[in-house]
Amino acid sequence: MSIYETVKRYLVFILGLFLMAIGVTLSTRSNLGMSPISCVPYVLSLGFSMTIGQFTFLMNLVFIIFQICLLRKQYKWIQLLQVVVAIVFAYFTDFTMGLFSWITVTNYPAQVGLFVLSCLILALGVSMEVTANVVMMAGEGVVSAIAIVTKKEFGKLKIAFDVTLVICGFIFSFILFHRLNGIREGTVLAALLVGTIVRLINKRLSFMEAVFKGEPITVNTNEALMNAEKLHPLVVTISREYGSGGRDIGQKIADDLGVSFYDTQVLKTAVQETGINEELIRENDQAIPNLLLNQLSAQEYAFSKQEKSPLDTIYEAEKKYIIKLANTESCVIMGHCSDSILADFPGSFNVFIHADKTSRMKRIQYEYGIPEKDIEETLQKKDRARETYYLIYAKRKWGRIKNYDLTINSAVFGLEKTTQLIEEAIEAKKGRLVI
Repeated sequence: MSIYETVKRYLVFILGLFLMAIGVTLSTRSNLGMSPISCVPYVLSLGFSMTIGQFTFLMNLVFIIFQICLLRKQYKWIQLLQVVVAIVFAYFTDFTMGLFSWITVTNYPAQVGLFVLSCLILALGVSMEVTANVVMMAGEGVVSAIAIVTKKEFGKLKIAFDVTLVICGFIFSFILFHRLNGIREGTVLAALLVGTIVRLINKRLSFMEAVFKGEPITVNTNEALMNAEKLHPLVVTISREYGSGGRDIGQKIADDLGVSFYDTQVLKTAVQETGINEELIRENDQAIPNLLLNQLSAQEYAFSKQEKSPLDTIYEAEKKYIIKLANTESCVIMGHCSDSILADFPGSFNVFIHADKTSRMKRIQYEYGIPEKDIEETLQKKDRARETYYLIYAKRKWGRIKNYDLTINSAVFGLEKTTQLIEEAIEAKKGRLVI
């Protein structure tokens, strides 16, 4: 890293810390509560003569010591810069508390507006701090240390960590004031809102890496996918409802066309590319059981450049592999949001296979030996998990007719006839394709 790149990164990092301090200060002026990471210092500052900045520094110091105790020889001593960062952030917090001490709002809509503004500024500051990627904040550092030691997911641990801080804030509040003070609805709102905003801003700031390195900013236009002037391989993507027979149909189409069939191979590639445990990948493959829990967990990764969401990492590896396949060979690809990934690929033919519930229940009972009492619940869980995964990563509605070249009911035609109809539809697509 050159001296110029280092300087630029630290300038952005320091500006991010200042904006974060402004966000913390404005949230205190709104009187609607603080974000989880700041609620303990704020409550303590209300009960003692020390400032919120001073308590923030002491809390971060505890986090740093805890990291060292947890990681021991694994602790990277460069992270001791967290002490300097804690001092700077504490100073900025107290400075901005004085700077904006004139702000007083008593009207509830105005309080809400000010609090939302504080969340926006806080999120921008966090995003700049993360984008600079020079040193991890102590709060995220301690969660990362716990994740390393316990081998648990950072996102879920961060949620537990935030909840623990809020509980501590509650306890200190009742000990000091015998009532709730300094923690209100804004604390919950910040927990839900800030991480989401940070994720959105992080995407917008992706160009900053080129700025730091002094490289020209380029935009990826996916020319390999968009160039319609050349012959393209035929890629049939098949999405399906659970129990509709889609996998058998996809395999038969691949055999009839004499092309490769990809399903579990996409998973294996994700394992190789990411190094993530295969069991974890299989458990989360194209399935997210709970949208809210996933979103809460996923947004926590926005607070750290070093930590990546396993699901995001898996999806990116699968996406890269699917694009590579589409540009090198004709094939049939099952699921994995392949229809969305290849939406602008001239050689893709996207199919959605569905069937009525009764037919699918009979099929999964026969094929998978699921007990009759569990069939309907299993069916609903599988479809809901696939739909949620698709909504998050494809960013559109699963099974929506306009997303596909062909949707077909396999229960009406049977698997053999359904396969035949899909193959006939594919024939109309072959004009400019190479098989």
